[in-house]
Amino acid sequence: MRKSTSTLTITILLILMLPEINHALAQNNDLSIEIKSENSCIAGFQCFLNVTVKNLDGSVLLNYIKIVTPWGVFIRNLGFKKLDTNSTIQVSIPVNISRNSLEGPNFIIPFIEYFKRGEIGLKTIRGNRTSLFVVRPKVNATMYVTLSKEEPYVGEILHINGSYMIRGIPENFKPSLSIYLGDQLQLRKELNGTSGDFRIFISPKNEGNFTLNVSLCYGIGCINRKFNLTVKKMVKIISGFNKSSLADSLKKVNEMKANLDELYKEAISDSISLPKDMLANISIISSKIKEIERILKRNISYSDILEAQKLLNQSKEMISKMSSEIIESYKGVMQRRISRLEDKLNGISNINKTEYKIIGERLKNISNTVNKINSTNIPSIYSNVTKELNSLDSKVMELKDRAMQEAKLLSAIISSLIFIAMISGAIIILRKWKSQLNK
Repeated sequence: MRKSTSTLTITILLILMLPEINHALAQNNDLSIEIKSENSCIAGFQCFLNVTVKNLDGSVLLNYIKIVTPWGVFIRNLGFKKLDTNSTIQVSIPVNISRNSLEGPNFIIPFIEYFKRGEIGLKTIRGNRTSLFVVRPKVNATMYVTLSKEEPYVGEILHINGSYMIRGIPENFKPSLSIYLGDQLQLRKELNGTSGDFRIFISPKNEGNFTLNVSLCYGIGCINRKFNLTVKKMVKIISGFNKSSLADSLKKVNEMKANLDELYKEAISDSISLPKDMLANISIISSKIKEIERILKRNISYSDILEAQKLLNQSKEMISKMSSEIIESYKGVMQRRISRLEDKLNGISNINKTEYKIIGERLKNISNTVNKINSTNIPSIYSNVTKELNSLDSKVMELKDRAMQEAKLLSAIISSLIFIAMISGAIIILRKWKSQLNK
């Protein structure tokens, strides 16, 4: 009886050990697994892991790849993908890194479930535990927004233009832009990348005072720009056939157009990159103004007054929008120049602490000035900012050159001292040798 019990116990143990034996054989003889990340992984964002599977022996059908992480289990179904001997397959698996993930190495384990032809049952192979380095996000987000007007009419199209830049998040991440009027969501769209421009519009449906909120969200946070908006109900008031009021309005539009033309010429002279349709839109405004002038030269009717008012409003909106676009183009050029100079400045942080601090403060003041610009005198501001940036750029290059010259001089001095030491040593040895000969 005891012998029978022992035999049964041994049989049960062998059956329990059988999966482990299959697991070991699968890992050593069938497949090999390698796992790498495409880029550094940032807590709070998705990270893509490349899993490379190589078939070492026979023909296999891959069912799925599973990655066990501290933030959950992520599976990629392959649908029994065929893999012949010595063939390799690479699969990219997105892994959502928890926002509360520890910074530093985090361990992950890959698993593969597969079927080997000629054998019965599915097998599972476990890869080696791999260290995945995770960094905490250090996000720097900026956004600039302008409105075509802050007192639109009900049903009028309100243009919202802006630019943004988000540093410290994965390059392939696509942030979202949302527009709220009061508590009501008006529009939400996915942006193309971590930096760029946007031009969108909404049409307010109700009159009143509202807060317009432009919200840029990037997964772990948002940046908001808010405006006070007064939406008015359009009331058509026409008192008789008053040409003089229309003429006064036309005079103001002509002054706005003259300022726009001058601003456009200054931008072209300063080699500022502008929207391609800018010149065509200026021509359209000129056509509208000429049409208003033709209306005012004849005996006008009620419909003529309505047409003239419509053309005046359209011209004002277009001029305001285009002036804002030119101003934003100027600001964009200066902001990019400031960003490049900041990168150069970081290169001298260990060369001259005093100059680094002085230049950094000046650069910060320039950046603050540029961010607050919202006027048509921007060409003169651009000229002054450019001169100051050129001066700072020259100063940074001068400090770098001076550091290089000092390094070369120090190297030459050290070389000279070494040479003198070698000569002095040789003379001492020669004297010693002569004294030995004279004995």
